[in-house]
Amino acid sequence: MIRVNKSIKGQSLRSELPLTKEEMWEIAPSIFATHAHESRSDRYGFVSTWEVLEALREETGLQPFFVAQAGSRSDGKYNHARHMVRLRQANEIGNSSANEVIIHNDSAGGGAYGTTMGYLNGACMNGCVFGEGISAVKIRHNAKAIENVIEGVYSVVNQTDKVNDSVEAMKSIRLSRMEQLEFAATSLQLRYDDGKAPIEPRQIIVPWRAEEEEPTLWNTFQMTQEKLIRGGVKGRVTNPETRQRRRTTTRPVNSIGDNFELNRQLWTLADCVAAMKQGRSIQVAA
Repeated sequence: MIRVNKSIKGQSLRSELPLTKEEMWEIAPSIFATHAHESRSDRYGFVSTWEVLEALREETGLQPFFVAQAGSRSDGKYNHARHMVRLRQANEIGNSSANEVIIHNDSAGGGAYGTTMGYLNGACMNGCVFGEGISAVKIRHNAKAIENVIEGVYSVVNQTDKVNDSVEAMKSIRLSRMEQLEFAATSLQLRYDDGKAPIEPRQIIVPWRAEEEEPTLWNTFQMTQEKLIRGGVKGRVTNPETRQRRRTTTRPVNSIGDNFELNRQLWTLADCVAAMKQGRSIQVAA
């Protein structure tokens, strides 16, 4: 099965099989850029995402199953725009839940090359990005960038056991109704400006599936993440001039950068709650 999503902020493609070069090209041509954008100076070290993907496939067996690219085709930097690729071992791509490696890059000077760990939850099919406590690697664009990216991926993959332990811990921690509401309220502050959330915390922790009914930290985190990232929750907003209320539906977070950052913040919040419930200190990754 292949799922395509398009919006004014970009487009994405998810498949249950390793993506072909042609499929990725259609959605994210910036992956195949052969040089940096013309706005970059000679000191800017170009990193070819396609070369990195090929090297990763040969050295680790990781293959892409999800790609996303920001921007519209009318943008002069479209072929160098920010993009994100999620990778797994080929035999795990069709699994409902699995660890992933996420890489993101652009060749127009939008930021460093980055790689981190991710996890796809089988219930909502919404991939999360691990935040503080799980190392993320950022690599500057320079002559040794591709070599450094490969090393960075290995350092991220080596944290698989730590990731699995964190997930299992969250699944074992039960929250009271008040604790769930507090988690949801804090999450809304991460998603919206203070006082401008169109929905209430109680709406976030309404289970959409039977497997989400147990009030664990993991289920609370997953329900919150899905509703905030994917949107689709009915709410109300107030017109600041007329003070009239109108119905609305929350929008998905389609921007690659915003999606990535909110995901990381939600994971960090969940990890902080787990640490407090377990009576342990929070270790921030270097």
